[in-house]
Amino acid sequence: MICRICHNRKGNSGLTVREMEFGTGEAFDYFHCPVCHCLQIAEIPGDMGRYYPENYFAFDRTGRLAKHPFRQFIDSRRVAAYLRGDSLVGRLASMVSKPLDYLEWVDHAGINASGRILDVGCGSGRLLLRMGLGGFSRLLGIDPFIKEDIRYPNGIDVLKKDIIDLSRESRDRFDLIMFHHAFEHMADPDGVLDATARLLAPKGCLLIAIPVVDSYPWRRYGAHWRGIRAPRHFFLFSEKSMGILAARHRMTIDRVVRTGNRSSLTESALYEKGIPSNVPEKEKKIFSRQEILSFDRDVEKMNRNREGDTACFYLSLNPQTEPIPHPS
Repeated sequence: MICRICHNRKGNSGLTVREMEFGTGEAFDYFHCPVCHCLQIAEIPGDMGRYYPENYFAFDRTGRLAKHPFRQFIDSRRVAAYLRGDSLVGRLASMVSKPLDYLEWVDHAGINASGRILDVGCGSGRLLLRMGLGGFSRLLGIDPFIKEDIRYPNGIDVLKKDIIDLSRESRDRFDLIMFHHAFEHMADPDGVLDATARLLAPKGCLLIAIPVVDSYPWRRYGAHWRGIRAPRHFFLFSEKSMGILAARHRMTIDRVVRTGNRSSLTESALYEKGIPSNVPEKEKKIFSRQEILSFDRDVEKMNRNREGDTACFYLSLNPQTEPIPHPS
């Protein structure tokens, strides 16, 4: 077992993880590197398509968001209020509405609604459709596991393609490239970052949101941690292993935002009891009020200590830095 990130050969510890999202119970071997702390699958299955069935949550078609006049009126003004502060309607709507999560991302990237944005591993493109309602117009999504290309009536395209293929075919450069819980699904992170660097504008921002192994839920639940999602998640990175990978591709990690929530604990606890994600909701309500309160205390503590199991990495190109050679 050789770590694919730092190429450490010593002390890598193995564990068996079962598929629990759809409840097949199929067993997969993973191993954990003691040097860079990356948890990774030992052998990638040959036909990954069968682990992304038609009812996989990311494939839900949400075409109604392509044209939603009321949402478009409100969201575009909320975006204007956030980015420019010039919409009273937007400010008032934001006071009583759920936050538009993507505003933090574009704000950090330093772009406005005219920025060119690529969403990698986007499923049917729900996030892009939401951003379209907010006034963003230069949007593209790619996902190799959708049935076919999707072309929405508002001009947003989602292509059945991976980022390596796109980098070979496209001359476009993107101001913001996003991987929202997609990077961990990719078998060749080095090839993916090479392709991303070719597609990223010189002053562009790369956002990678992933489950991370240097976290309380992993320490507590081990092979039952829901973040593993065997076999779909090939790599469960730590902040250290992401730093190694980024430096190898002349990228700088500018910021890391760590979060965790109750479901990361409760779902892991269900897996520990042998209860998969696809069990009907009413059959999963097995925790007492005292147990829920205990989970909430653990969430508060892990977030206070930056031990949540989701990390959002903001990266940028650093052309002045010599790339670290890939170990042979």
